[in-house]
Amino acid sequence: MTAAGGRVEVVPVRIYHYGYRSRACFAKDKPRRNIEIIEERLRRDPDDSFMRFSLGMEYMRLGEFERALAEYKRSFAGRGKDDGYAPMLVRNICVCLFQLRRYDDLVQVADEALQVYPDYTDLVYLKGLARFEQQRYSEAAEAFRRCLEMGDAGHPYLVEVGLGGLRAWLALGQVYERLGDEHNAVRAYTRALREDPRSALPVHYLGTLLLQREQPEAVAAFFDRHADQTSG
Repeated sequence: MTAAGGRVEVVPVRIYHYGYRSRACFAKDKPRRNIEIIEERLRRDPDDSFMRFSLGMEYMRLGEFERALAEYKRSFAGRGKDDGYAPMLVRNICVCLFQLRRYDDLVQVADEALQVYPDYTDLVYLKGLARFEQQRYSEAAEAFRRCLEMGDAGHPYLVEVGLGGLRAWLALGQVYERLGDEHNAVRAYTRALREDPRSALPVHYLGTLLLQREQPEAVAAFFDRHADQTSG
């Protein structure tokens, strides 16, 4: 641009792009429009692995997890092991399997993928969720503890923030609640609150649990003390 005689300047204007925010996305029917575009590409090249992956993404946005999974499987079959989107592809396969309640299949896929991506915390977290839903609480707890040891995954993965911290502590707290271990549940939720004092989720879980055995004034005092400690 500058080579053609133009110039770059800073202007006091902020631009907000809302095209893929949930409400705007569905109001404009963007997923369906995107599906039409992708399918047209696939008619010309049915073996385009990345387009299959992209089609699966659009079906996921629509909550059509069976169709998303089918496209992800076709993408997986044709991808190269070094494709940059491969880790996210495997993660999304696990998400679809979770939504379809195919928990053992999820764990199998995650375990195989972790042989290739051993530091991908999101896969371990999804394993924990699957075992939690199956009421296999000791295995769920083991997975969430491993997430805490690993921390959030970094480059080159696209990750959900907090699965190696806040979210893992919350999940561990729920495991302890199901096991009737209130002491460790409170401990886990308190650690979650320390991870992010601004998050409402630890307050909700911790407050609900404490109110079952403490007076509201005592619970309020607990949170006041915690606020003082974190602000200091």
